[in-house]
Amino acid sequence: MITDISVLLVDDHAVVREGYKRLLELSPDVNVAGEAANASEAYQKSACCSRMWW
Repeated sequence: MITDISVLLVDDHAVVREGYKRLLELSPDVNVAGEAANASEAYQKSACCSRMWW
């Protein structure tokens, strides 16, 4: 059984996040669940949305 992988991209450069997002979207079993520009933003997004991803 294949399980989808949910990813939260975190990088302070939007262009880097966009590049990784495009690369990961090529894989059918990877879901880019969100993006964050720093650790604080990533923590907030993962804390409020983790139930959506799991």
